[in-house]
Amino acid sequence: VVQWLVEHGKANVEATDNDGQTVLHWAAQENKLYVVQWLVEHGKANVEATDNDGRTMLHWAAQLNKWDVVQLLVEHGKANVEATDKYGWTMLHWAVRWNKLDVVQWLVEHRKANVEATDNDGRTMLHCAVRWNKLDVAQWLVEHGKANVEATDNDGQTVLHWAAQENKLDVVQWLVEHGKANVEATDNDGWTLLHWAAQLNKWDVVQWLVEHGKANVEATDNNGWTVLHNAVRWNKLDVVQWLVEHGKANVEATDNDGWTVLHWAAQLNKWDVVQWLVEHGKANVEATDNDGQTVLHCAAQNNKLDVVKWLVEHEKANVEATDNNGRTVLHLAAEGNLDVVQWLVEHGKANVEAIDNDGWTVLHWAAQSWHDNWYVVQYLVEHGADVNVTNIDGKSPLNLAEKQKHKETTEYLKKSLNIKKKDSRICRLKDIHMDPNEICNIRILPLGYRPLPVEMKDVYE
Repeated sequence: VVQWLVEHGKANVEATDNDGQTVLHWAAQENKLYVVQWLVEHGKANVEATDNDGRTMLHWAAQLNKWDVVQLLVEHGKANVEATDKYGWTMLHWAVRWNKLDVVQWLVEHRKANVEATDNDGRTMLHCAVRWNKLDVAQWLVEHGKANVEATDNDGQTVLHWAAQENKLDVVQWLVEHGKANVEATDNDGWTLLHWAAQLNKWDVVQWLVEHGKANVEATDNNGWTVLHNAVRWNKLDVVQWLVEHGKANVEATDNDGWTVLHWAAQLNKWDVVQWLVEHGKANVEATDNDGQTVLHCAAQNNKLDVVKWLVEHEKANVEATDNNGRTVLHLAAEGNLDVVQWLVEHGKANVEAIDNDGWTVLHWAAQSWHDNWYVVQYLVEHGADVNVTNIDGKSPLNLAEKQKHKETTEYLKKSLNIKKKDSRICRLKDIHMDPNEICNIRILPLGYRPLPVEMKDVYE
């Protein structure tokens, strides 16, 4: 039928379906060897035609293990074994992906397919074999295809990075023990495979790398994060415990910003990790970062009330500790964390009049917050904060609120100032040496002022 349609019906052998596949694509996928052979030799079908995904029929034949078709297309159809689809995958990538070891072997040994060819992400076939846990293919590629175990993708990740991330322990073991893969290789972010395994909670891989692969638990990435930092940041408590107890990881190691693992746990509200690090890991709750901020500063600034409570009540964290700019925990909380502010004032006995190095009170910080923070401002004023205080630049909280265009805060502070001014002009009766029957409250005015008569007593009430 195919022959007649082409020879007599003048059917177009290059016609494509909605997926961009030609007749030859279909014949290759269905392993119709004789049809493929006739279309190539007599119908002059294009063996390099690509579908919508950029795949040739050779890609499909390799992926689906159509062995006879692969050989025919390469040996007689002169199909290009290095042709790439839109993802940059060669037919060897596809053969590896689907664990077609016989196709892989033939392509490498007889057609000299490039085992180091990379896809759009810079991944070689060995990356693919490891990612998809094709251990037999990975072994053959290394031992016979001479694949480079240290090849890196666009992210700088080696084959071993991928094995660790995918929790392929058997692949990790083989690559380290037989392929001599470097366990300390780092990607573009400075992450070793141990960083990745810790973050992704690949428990078996972490243990093996430390105990048998001799991986360095104190290796740091571009941010200065150790493996323990990663485990803490991603709340992998079991990994944290093992690294500290068995891997002897340093709980006081600091990153580029001076943050310990406890700073990170507090900032990210990793409640169970905070407790364990302090109670069992003996982490220092008063450790300070490059800005002089303690763990409590971090927890308060990020509105982690549970962590704040625990640190103060159980570990006696210092609520008046100041950072390099003289800011207390309350200064940082005042920028918008009302529940933390309330607790610190009412239970932590934090000083609402604390002043930083620039003369800013807690109220100053609340007034100039990045958003209209009127509810914190109101709470602070009601609990004794001075609305008239000025910083070293002579700016009051009202000045800062106006500059930030915080409408609610501005209105509230103006109202509070008016009340304060009125109160400052009023004397209490007990301070006035006159007969209460003759006068009421008296405003303090310049020298020469006469007391108000009793009949005007309601004027200023």
